[in-house]
Amino acid sequence: MKLLHSKGAKASVVFLLILMLITVFLSAAAVLVMEENSVYLDGGIILRQNVAESVYHMKSNVFYNYVYAVLEENGKGILLESYEIQTSRKNTNLSVRAVLEETGEEILQNYKSGAYSYEFSSIYRVPLEDNRYQNVVITSYLQEELSAKDAFYYALGLTDFCINTRYALIWIGIGAFLVSILLIVFLLCAAGHRRGTEGVFLRMFDRLPLEIVAAAYYFLFMFTLAISDMYFYNGVDLFIYAAIACIVWVVLLVQLLTTLAVRIKAKTFLKNTIIYRILKLLWRGVRIIFSACREWPLFWKTAVAFLLWCFLEFIFLASARETFAVFWCFTRPILGGLLIWAVRMMRRLQKAGEELAAGNTNYQVDTRYMPPDFRRHGEALNNLRAGLNRAVEERMKSERMKAELITNVSHDIKTPLTSIVNYVDLLKAGGLDSPDAPEYLEILEHQSMRLKKLTEDLIEASKASSGCMPCNPQATDVNVLLSQALGEHEEALRAAGIEPVIRLSEENPVIMADGRLLWRVFDNLFTNIRKYALPSARAYFTCEVDKGEAVIVFRNISRVQLEIEADELSERFVRGDASRHTEGSGLGLSIARSLTELQGGTFDITIDGDLFKVTICFAVL
Repeated sequence: MKLLHSKGAKASVVFLLILMLITVFLSAAAVLVMEENSVYLDGGIILRQNVAESVYHMKSNVFYNYVYAVLEENGKGILLESYEIQTSRKNTNLSVRAVLEETGEEILQNYKSGAYSYEFSSIYRVPLEDNRYQNVVITSYLQEELSAKDAFYYALGLTDFCINTRYALIWIGIGAFLVSILLIVFLLCAAGHRRGTEGVFLRMFDRLPLEIVAAAYYFLFMFTLAISDMYFYNGVDLFIYAAIACIVWVVLLVQLLTTLAVRIKAKTFLKNTIIYRILKLLWRGVRIIFSACREWPLFWKTAVAFLLWCFLEFIFLASARETFAVFWCFTRPILGGLLIWAVRMMRRLQKAGEELAAGNTNYQVDTRYMPPDFRRHGEALNNLRAGLNRAVEERMKSERMKAELITNVSHDIKTPLTSIVNYVDLLKAGGLDSPDAPEYLEILEHQSMRLKKLTEDLIEASKASSGCMPCNPQATDVNVLLSQALGEHEEALRAAGIEPVIRLSEENPVIMADGRLLWRVFDNLFTNIRKYALPSARAYFTCEVDKGEAVIVFRNISRVQLEIEADELSERFVRGDASRHTEGSGLGLSIARSLTELQGGTFDITIDGDLFKVTICFAVL
C-alpha cells in the first residue's frame, strides 16, 4: 500500500515501463526484419548485403559530386580537395573507380589496398557545358575490414550484433513484454491512490469528459504521423525520430490507461462523458414532460386542443385566403365564448378558495355546468370543508383529552398521597405504641407501593410510546408464551370469580418478538381483566393463524357499563371506570399498545355493548 501511494515508486515504474516497451519495440522490429531477410536460415548473408546496398545508395551522391567536380572545368582546387578528404581511407570504407561510358577513359581512381566484400556499380548522366551530357560508370568496392567509422561501420556493426544475438532478442522481447505487463498492472492498481487522501483521487485530467480525452489523443497521434511524413520527405534520419515517437506514445499510453483505471474505480467512466450528460438531460426532459402530463390533467388536454386548432388553421390557410378569412371570422366568437366561460369557472373556484381561507367553511362551490376537470377541483374544495371540520373536531378532542389527562393524573397521584399524609398525621398523634399503628403502617405501605407502581407505569408508558425502550426480537412461540402467562394469572383470575378459557392454534405459530416485552403485554391484559371483568363470568383467550398472521384475542364482559370510545381506552390515565373508584393507573392498555407496536405488531380494541375485546396481530415466520 505504501508503494501504491508513493509518487517516487510510480515515477520509477513509468521510467522502467518506457524502457521495457522500447525494448519490446526494438526487439520485435529487429526480429521481424531478420525474419524477412531470412537471417534464421542463411545466417545473415542477405541482410548484410541489403544493408550495405541501402547505405551505399544513401552515400553515393558524394562520389557523383566528386565526378562532376572532376569533369567541370571550374571544379578544381578547393572543391576537389574537399571531396578527396571525404573519400579518403580515413573517412570512408569504399574504393571507387569512375570511367566514361563512351570512351572508356578512367577519370577517377581511388583504390585502396585490401580485400573487398561487396561491389556496387551505377551509371550517372553528368551534365556538362553547352547542354551536353556525359554517362559515367561509377564502381564502388566495400572493404571487408571496416577501418573508417562511416555509415557502413555503424550500420553493418549493428547488423552483425543483431545477427549474433538473433535468438537472444526473441527472449529479450518476450521478457521485456512480460515485465511491461506487470508494470502496467501495478500502475493500474496505483492509479487514483494518493498519500493522505482516502478513496479514489481524481486529477483535473481525470475529470475531463472522455470524448475530449479521446479527441486529444487522436490529434496527438495524427500529429506525430504527420511529422514523420514531413521528416521522411526531407530525408531526416527516421530511426531517431522513431525512438522519440515511441517514448511519446508510451507516455501517452500509460496516461490513457491510468485515467481509464481511475474512472472505472471512481465509477465515473460512463457518467463523465458528454454523451451520458446529453442523454441524461434528454431523459430528464422526457420525465418532466411525462410528469407534467400525469400530474396536470389539463396540460395534455390543452396541448392536444391547441395542436388540433393550429392544424385546422393551417388547413384553411393552405386552401385559400378567402376560406381562411371566413374560418377566422366564424371561429373567433366561439373561441371568445369558450374563454369567457372558462374564466367564469375559474372565478368560481377562486372565490371558493378565498372564502375557505377567510374561515367560511360552510361555503359551497356551484359545480353545475363545469367541465370535468373544473368540477373535480370544485368538489375537492367542497370536501375540504368536511376535512377542516374533522380537523377542528380532532383538535378539540385532543385538547379535551389533554385536560382529562391532567385531571386523571392529578386524581390518581393525589389519592395515595392524601392517604399517606393523613395516616402519617395519625401516627404522629397516637405514636407507634398505639394499638392502631400496625394497621396504619400497613395502609401506608399499600399506598406507597401504589404510588410507586403508578410512577413506574408512567415512566414505562413514556419510554414505550417514544420508542426509547430496547427491543430484541427473536423467534417466539405464541402458544407457549400465552400458556405460561395464563398459568401465572390463572389463580388470581379464579379468585376474582373469572373462569379463564384458552384455545390455542394447532399450527404453533412462531413470530419475531421480544419475549420480555410481549410477556409484559400479556401481563397487562390479564391484570386488566382481573380488575375490570364481570365476576362469575368467563374470559376467553385464543390464538389462531389467519392470512399469514398470528391473531391473539382477549375477550371478557366488563364489570361496569362502557360509555367510552374504544380508541380512548388506550390513552394514558383513561379507565373504563369513569368514577375511578377501582385501583389502577389507567396506563395498562396504553403500555400494551405501545409495546406491541414497538415490536412491529398491531393492537386493536373493540367494544360491543359490555363485551371488551383486544386483538393483537404479528406476522408469522
